Amino acid sequence: ACLFVKRGIRLPNFLFGGGQEQGRRAGTENVLLIAGIGKAAEVVAGELDSLAEHMWSMRSRLLERLRTAFGSRVSVNGPQDRSRLLPNTLSVSIEGVKAGELLAALGDKVAASAGAACHSGGAT
Repeated sequence: ACLFVKRGIRLPNFLFGGGQEQGRRAGTENVLLIAGIGKAAEVVAGELDSLAEHMWSMRSRLLERLRTAFGSRVSVNGPQDRSRLLPNTLSVSIEGVKAGELLAALGDKVAASAGAACHSGGAT
């Protein structure tokens, strides 16, 4: 992460300890983690197109299976234009199915939620 602070602006410290970064934060950078993230980014950059296609394929497969199981009760939420979608995300509504019950039935077979983290505290 990087933070640019305009000259003349004073920010309060949110971590206290050493005087790194002109006293703005405490602690030493985790060099191994930084190098690992850099290498991971390098690997992913070389495989981005094939990874995206794989994610599109898995997204389509999941939608197909949901439609097989629930028929016309499945509605895809959000835009329909592929250029405005994420290949690794599918948002659906299933008429007559309670989100909590579906999540319980899925267990750990699919990474799923019944809402966004910013709406935590209850299923939507």
